[in-house]
Amino acid sequence: MKQLSGLDELLLAYEQRNQCMHVAALGIYDPSTVPGGHVRFRDIIAHFRARLDVAPVFRRRMISTPFGIDRAYWIDEPEVDLEYHVRHIALPHPGDWRQLCIQVARIHSRPLDRTKPLWEAYVIEGLNRVQGVPQGSFAVYVKFHSAAVDGETGAQMLRALHTMIAAPELFATTNMVMVDREPTALELYARTLLNAANRVPRFGRTMSSVALRVVGAAVDSVRGMQHTSLRRGLLGLLGWPKQAPTVRFRNEVSPHRVIECVGLPMEGLKLIRAKAEGSSTNDILLAVIGGAVQAYLADKGEAPEETLIAGVPLTIGNLVPGADAGSNVGFTHVPLHTDIADPAERLRAIQRDVRRARRATDVISRDVVRHLVDDLPTPAAELLTRHLLIGSMNLVVSDTRGPEVPMYLAGARLAQFCPLSTVVDNMGLSINGFSYNNVLWIGVVSCRKMMPDPDVFVKHIRENFDALVHAFSNQRTTSRREVGAASPLHRMRPHVRAANAVTPAGGIDVASPDATIHIPLSDETVADDVRLSRPLN
Repeated sequence: MKQLSGLDELLLAYEQRNQCMHVAALGIYDPSTVPGGHVRFRDIIAHFRARLDVAPVFRRRMISTPFGIDRAYWIDEPEVDLEYHVRHIALPHPGDWRQLCIQVARIHSRPLDRTKPLWEAYVIEGLNRVQGVPQGSFAVYVKFHSAAVDGETGAQMLRALHTMIAAPELFATTNMVMVDREPTALELYARTLLNAANRVPRFGRTMSSVALRVVGAAVDSVRGMQHTSLRRGLLGLLGWPKQAPTVRFRNEVSPHRVIECVGLPMEGLKLIRAKAEGSSTNDILLAVIGGAVQAYLADKGEAPEETLIAGVPLTIGNLVPGADAGSNVGFTHVPLHTDIADPAERLRAIQRDVRRARRATDVISRDVVRHLVDDLPTPAAELLTRHLLIGSMNLVVSDTRGPEVPMYLAGARLAQFCPLSTVVDNMGLSINGFSYNNVLWIGVVSCRKMMPDPDVFVKHIRENFDALVHAFSNQRTTSRREVGAASPLHRMRPHVRAANAVTPAGGIDVASPDATIHIPLSDETVADDVRLSRPLN
């Protein structure tokens, strides 16, 4: 039996009628790799049964303390009803990409049943008109509550759910499972008293540590500054976030979700990283999303002059497949520099701010928020995060590194992948990237009233990625010194639309008004994967 952390309890408290706090993944599988070219539903059930113990979330059920006087506990279920957790549905005719997105968005809008282990999977057939998807393909949508997993641990678990060979398992291993008995009310009361006695001194130690770190860093960094600039310099040192501008995503979200996905070829990202020294995939994703959000808001006549601010999750600790980590993330704030039209300049500005945010995070330590949330009562922690963290963000952008080789489920190859997260009041847009098999897959989740046309937003993502590739294709390599130097800011100009196509020669042509750039792909397999990504545009 394990007690929920403060962050886990906070995520449960955030769950309301209009905001379900779960993360999910949508995969499209090609069964042509299976002998006979067909996967039966019972094969998928057997695949899940063989992997019930790869991560605690599959058996773990939540029990509450009497009257909610303390945080809840996880206990393990001896028998998991797979026919409840793994469900089988089909799209109506004609079964195109839009229908799949609508169906998944509806499922994504429904909360998980807290009386059972907090996960569900849906096998979706009838993908008859999804362009680029082989006939007979099926989709699998899996969701887990954020209190049980975060983005990084979810990615580790998804790797463990798949195999690296195109062969279905012929039998499931039988392991002895040690499970918990449900505790009595008296045992829960006793645990509550012990937890309360330990929490007060622990909170004092946390605050003392934070105070010492802040004072020490402030003395070193603001020495010699004028008194009028002392406060500004200290807040800048600590990465204190500015108030995010008011845009359509800073409102109460509805209970209804929309989703969309797009795949970006890793060859383009590698070209940018080679030219912009020190840039990471996460930096590039932030630059692309910054341009796409500004272009989308400009279409609505709502583009703000000041930059939007993204919340970027930070994973805390070393994670391994099957680790019992729960939700284990922090947040840092990064300006998206949506007021800079030039994509290369926007990327350089984001690189500087990401380094500054990392330095600020190192001042207090990555896990200070987690410790505070652990020691504070849940209502106080909710008030703190709602006004301090969410009040300073417009959207969430995260990136997770996945495997660079194909993965298989019950022998079927994972052809396309879409990571999906959650949105909450005043932060109604979530972007998640996941690199898999030489493609960066980007999942978009928003509220239906805030983004009624997610396909338009995805089109802007593709256009801004093409524009960034074009901006760096003919540039010399940018040094770290140049990235750190100040550069002029240019206001957003009318957006340039671009198109891309996979060429028969095994590359990608990125077209713009000035030139057409050809990005060669490494091999035929990569070209196939990029070609499969076209229906996600």
